[in-house]
Parts: sequence; C-alpha cells; structure tokens
Amino acid sequence: MKMPGRRDFASALLALAARPLFAQTDQLPIDLAVPFAPIPFEGGGKTHLVYELQIWNYAAGNLSLRRLDVFSDSGPVASWEGPDLRSLFYGTQDVLEEGVLKPGLRAEAFIWITLDAIPPRLFHRLTTNTGSASGASTVSTAKPQVIGAPLRGTGWIAANGPSNDSPHRRAVVPVDGQARIAQRFAIDWIQAGADGRSFAGSQTENRSYHAYGAEVVAVADSIVAETRDSIPENVPNPAERAVPITLDTIGGNHIILDIGGSYATYLHLQPGSLRVKPGQRVRRGDVLALVGNSGNSSEPHLHFQVTNAPSVLGAEGLPYLLDAFIVTTPAGREPRTRQLPMRGEAVSFSSPALVKPAAVPR
Repeated sequence: MKMPGRRDFASALLALAARPLFAQTDQLPIDLAVPFAPIPFEGGGKTHLVYELQIWNYAAGNLSLRRLDVFSDSGPVASWEGPDLRSLFYGTQDVLEEGVLKPGLRAEAFIWITLDAIPPRLFHRLTTNTGSASGASTVSTAKPQVIGAPLRGTGWIAANGPSNDSPHRRAVVPVDGQARIAQRFAIDWIQAGADGRSFAGSQTENRSYHAYGAEVVAVADSIVAETRDSIPENVPNPAERAVPITLDTIGGNHIILDIGGSYATYLHLQPGSLRVKPGQRVRRGDVLALVGNSGNSSEPHLHFQVTNAPSVLGAEGLPYLLDAFIVTTPAGREPRTRQLPMRGEAVSFSSPALVKPAAVPR
C-alpha cells in the first residue's frame, strides 16, 4: 500500500476545508448564484454584507421556497423562512407568487447580513417543498473607498439610504443587456429645518426647500468623467416630470467623478450651475454645482452614489465610507469615522474638527 505524501495530506486537508458545513444531499435542478461578490463595510457601528442571490428553477414543476440558510466555514450566519423569506424577494412578485417559483424562471433574493467577523466565503442552502439545493460564493477582499462628504452643513437626512428595504437597494436596471444595481448604496440627501420638514413656505416652489441651492463638493481629488447639463427642473411633487424620463434624463443634470478605481455620482443638479467639465481635475472640497430638482426627482435633493463604472445606471453600486461625520440621535450627537451613513440618519458635515486630508487617488 502506498503511503500518502505531504502533498496528498495537503490536498486532503484543502478538500475538507472546501466542504460546506451541511451535506450536499437531495440536490434539486436549481442554480444558486451571487452575481456580484459582497464587499464588507461599516455602518451604524456594525459590519455588513449586502448582495443578491439569484435562484433559477430548472425543475419541471413549481418550487415552493420554504427556507434559506446562510453558513460560513465557522457555522450558521443567517436564516429566513415564511414571510421573512418572502420579504427578501420584494420587487419580483410577478415571478415569485406566494413563495412559489415557476419552472424556467429566476427570482432574486436581496440579502443583508450584519455580522462580527468577515468570512472568506458563504454557503447557501435553499429548502423547498421537494428537497434542497446548495451553493457557495466568495466574499470580496476589496476595501470600500474612504472619501469626504459630498455636502457641507447640518440637518442633512440620509433619505432612502442604505437598508435592505430602501427603494435604491432593489433598483435592478438592465443597461446594454446587463442588469445591475448602481443605486445599491445610494443616498438621497435632503435637508431638514428645525421643525423636521424639508421646506418652509410653498411646497410647489423649489426655493422653499432647504436643500435647494446648496453647494455640492468633490469628495476626493479626482478627474471629472462625465457631466450633463441643461435639463429643466421639476415643480416639486408634480404629477409628471419636466421632461420624459429616459436612461439619458433620469439622473437630471449630473456630474460623475473618477475618484481612482471607482466613480462618485451627483444627480438632480440645478441647470446651469455646473462649474466643471469632463477631463478637468478637481481637488477635494472644490464646489462642483448646486443642489437642484432635475430628472427623476420630486423635490430638491442630492442623489449621491459610488459605482464601479462611469454610468448613472449601467454600473454596480459600491459601498463607500465617509471619513468623518456626526449623527444626531435621541442620545445626542455621535461622531462617526470611516462609516457609511444609514437610512434615515440625521447627519452633520460641518464640524471643522472632523476635517481630514484626502488621499490623492493617483
């Protein structure tokens, strides 16, 4: 009998380590895929993984989805069943009806996991009425880019900000034949007054809104990748927008900055307020334009996002970290560093003590 050598032992150990913590039994003709590996990020003082799990039903009949479990090499991470499981598929109701996935169709689960330690990979087990299927995916080793704030001042609210039920989170848009979520971590920055409202005066006039005309600033030393101007502004809360909404007009007047490996996008700017042109170099803190109400916008605000390509919608949204800001909570003012503001947080960018130099991306 041949004794195993060191390489044989090493191979055996690697094979054992590669096995998920659950048995690969009763496999169904289901394809489980994570199209864009999650990048861990900090927000609200916690660490998060945000990603989509695509489920293709290649079986001959309907599948009733009963339970979804997520594991790491160390053990269970998260699980959902019943209404909690169905809530992960919000936005795909015409495909997934009452938890039933029809043959030949795909459903997409929007997953958000908060955890203490970042695993190198995740394992998924989907349990249905006829059996189970499992698959593995990696966790990205990329680090979120640390940037400055896109605005100045106080009273800013992270409307529609990062959360698993934010409309930005689930805005899957096919562009050039590929579906992406450019807005995965986007924030609609509105500004609230002392009464908590975003306006004072007539609700139908843009100038009544506190955010209107605020200066938007470069979040890093960067190069202007794209601009769009001359789109007229909407009347606040209109029955219809000032222009038909298309892929070209949805972001309104906008600026995209190449911040070195990723792209910072500013949407819904005032027409005629842009102070930069494509190819221009800007420094962190430079004024780029003014907050407006153009494109697919119901009131003056700044839509801000970071993506992996210079496109409003034809890119994947990336998590990013603001180097410093203050969140107002019921307990008082809470300084945050190198975190992503979360949905609904009241944020201040005005404290000089928090200003730090930005790294040049090149």
